[in-house]
Amino acid sequence: YLPKIPDLSSGINAEYGGVTHVSSGKARQALEKTKAEIKNFTLAKMHECISSQNAFHAMQEITNSISSNHQSKLPKPGTNLMEEIRLCYLNASQILCHFWMCFPVTNSTLEEKANRMAESIQKYKSTTLQHTMNKLPSKDTRFLKHLSDQLDLALFTHEQWTLRKGKR
Repeated sequence: YLPKIPDLSSGINAEYGGVTHVSSGKARQALEKTKAEIKNFTLAKMHECISSQNAFHAMQEITNSISSNHQSKLPKPGTNLMEEIRLCYLNASQILCHFWMCFPVTNSTLEEKANRMAESIQKYKSTTLQHTMNKLPSKDTRFLKHLSDQLDLALFTHEQWTLRKGKR
């Protein structure tokens, strides 16, 4: 959720050389409204992760669009492996969702959770993801590269945050 940009079209007085002029009253009103929305902004909805059903449908759409493009000639892994890949994405997305909710770290509880989640990410990557990648033929590991990159980014972020925290 991001604050909405107010509609200023009703306050337009004239247009000169491509520059739109807005009455000062409407501009002030829009500015105050935006300030109030920013001040009242909360991360209340940030904890809501994508549902497994929506994630599955998104993966199907991506797979369908890839197959309809030039990559359609590439062989696809079997149904059982596709199910394992899908489960890898679903499980990792939940772990990553909980990890990213810890930032910005503002208290000791979030700090502990960020550390626990980084450990979980590392463990997940080295066990479950690696096990699934080993099952795939080498040409099909591309299906898990994006997921691996997401996990690496989270681990890198945690490492950088830990280094910055240590310098204080």
